[in-house]
Amino acid sequence: MNFNGEIEQYIYYIQRMQNSINELEGGAFIDNHKKILFLSLLETLAKGTYGNSITGNGNKFKTFVEEFCNWEHANRVSLQQLNLLLLTAKYSTEERKEFKNLLAFVETKLSKYPTSSPVPFSFDPTLEEIRAICPTIEGNSKNFTHVSLLWKLRNSLAHEFRGKDAQSLFNDLPYPHYVMYRLPDSTKTWIISYPLEFFNYLVNNAIKNVKIHCLEKNINPYDNYNFDFLWDRN
Repeated sequence: MNFNGEIEQYIYYIQRMQNSINELEGGAFIDNHKKILFLSLLETLAKGTYGNSITGNGNKFKTFVEEFCNWEHANRVSLQQLNLLLLTAKYSTEERKEFKNLLAFVETKLSKYPTSSPVPFSFDPTLEEIRAICPTIEGNSKNFTHVSLLWKLRNSLAHEFRGKDAQSLFNDLPYPHYVMYRLPDSTKTWIISYPLEFFNYLVNNAIKNVKIHCLEKNINPYDNYNFDFLWDRN
């Protein structure tokens, strides 16, 4: 089989795996089953694309999503998560003064979230906006970009078989969002929700872009997998 044929075959098998995930049926936990399988599929696409050129599974996954999945809000910072950090973390007196403006910014932005409809991540600020208000929190802010939170979701599903996100009430939406909940004390809180269609959106874009990338860069993704009978050569 020639090079182009191997790329076509690789993409064909990835699409078959995507279809098999979508065809799964089950009980109360079927969404979790599908989500971890979609995330695993993104990881295998990342491996086929990068091989071992990027160290660390998390770094490879996040870089792949940023470069191949066309997710425009991947690097926006979750206001909901940043707000919880600012309210619960312990700071020195000087740090508290420095973060005061940022907390005011976050609370003002949160007050503009709609309460009766899904809140898309376009409501969240960029890293540049956060950096302009409070440069010293940039490192922590990166932990709460949406691509980083997606990796944390992957880990909670893979290692604990539980999602950190809210059960989706809008599975037909193609984008993740916040949903509003009222706590027993009547305060409002927003929780991230990842509809299943969002994972298909990421995979569809990844498949299209990986195919183009491999053909243009002369990358055979099969070269980045170990097909030996010996499972570990380290």
